[in-house]
Order: sequence, then C-alpha cells, then structure tokens
Amino acid sequence: MCATAASDPFEEGLDAYNTGDYVTALRLWRPLAEHGRANAQHNLGVMHRSGQGVPQNYVQAHMWFNLAAS
Repeated sequence: MCATAASDPFEEGLDAYNTGDYVTALRLWRPLAEHGRANAQHNLGVMHRSGQGVPQNYVQAHMWFNLAAS
C-alpha cells in the first residue's frame, strides 16, 4: 500500500487562488491566518485590498498585512 503525503492547505489555497477560485482560497487560508501563518495572513490582506472573494475592505487588508509583518 502506498501512502500519499497530506496536502498542504496553503498550497491548495494557492492553486485555488491562481485559478480564480477565491472562495476556496479564502476557506483554506483563513484558518491558517487565524493561527498565525504569515503567508496566509499576507494573502488575505491582498484579497481584502483587491476585493477578491470578499468585499473590498482596506481596514481588513491593513489588519492582515500588519499581522503578517509582526
């Protein structure tokens, strides 16, 4: 029996984002961001700044960018 490696939710989110599936990217990245993963926090900032899959919200974007930077 061959075991496969578990997929990384961040990478799955990146694949979804790159194909324009922002809802899936958001669903996969938000828990990671809430648990302190900086690259997910940054990407949520990008999504909020651009209104990709979420209403455009510069306050939320700023919050996620600040969390990613800290």
